Amino acid sequence: MSLDNRISVVVSTLGRSHELKPLLDSLVDQQVKATEVIIVDQNDDDRISHVICYYLNNLDIRHIQVPNVRGSSNGRNIGWKESTGDILLFADDDCWYPVDFLAKAIHLFRCSKPDVICGRAADLFGRSINGRFLTEKQEVNRSNVWVSQIEWVVLFKRSVLEAVGGYSPHIGIGADSPWQSAEGQDITLYALSSGFNVYFDPNLYGHHAELPVADPNAETCKKAYGYARGMGFVLGSHQYGIVSLLHWVMRPLIGCILYLVRLQMNRSRYYWGITRSRSLGYFEGRSYQK
Repeated sequence: MSLDNRISVVVSTLGRSHELKPLLDSLVDQQVKATEVIIVDQNDDDRISHVICYYLNNLDIRHIQVPNVRGSSNGRNIGWKESTGDILLFADDDCWYPVDFLAKAIHLFRCSKPDVICGRAADLFGRSINGRFLTEKQEVNRSNVWVSQIEWVVLFKRSVLEAVGGYSPHIGIGADSPWQSAEGQDITLYALSSGFNVYFDPNLYGHHAELPVADPNAETCKKAYGYARGMGFVLGSHQYGIVSLLHWVMRPLIGCILYLVRLQMNRSRYYWGITRSRSLGYFEGRSYQK
């Protein structure tokens, strides 16, 4: 079977139903079709069954129900181990992709011959959102891994996942830990240390709702602090030095001070929380015993 026909899309989902529709619509419309879509359903009910039924004529969907499992990393690991594709894409349950997304990815695998391909999050006009990203094509390394990917715009050759064992289950959204992000950087760092080639192309991007950081509410703050603590944890657990930590806490610290001077206390507290959480996670990571 050709490479074009051996892409597995794995979706770990919890607490959502209609949000899956834009993703599944975008997979139906792809110029290059995925071999299969594996939905790892962590819900305690059948809320997504009717959504899946609607797409069965247009997508090869496998619905795996695991109501006793929590955490996006656990869900992804269940999904890729049940998949058949040579290339794995781990989609968020509320993201969606341009019609040429998988075609671009296949072209990159053929031309650049990487083991892992990374892209970015963008709005409908192609503007980067929900993170900082490199602007030029390049190889990914320990220095730029933090600005060269977002989890749902990364494609792996199966050999990479088999070599590193998949995602670390104690990191990522829904994990039974305070480290609620950076599982993508974590697995990429393990791939790099195992000798795999990782490549970033800013022309490869997917879509997602933009995070509301201009006026963060309590829910946004809680999520952001969990993300920041996860990033700090991965920095520490992969033995980045204190200079790297200072680099990643300086920006939110400056934001904290800037908004404090402007008497925008809500945003000042938001950036202080990120500064504190990254620092806390870093020292947790330094002492973590895997």
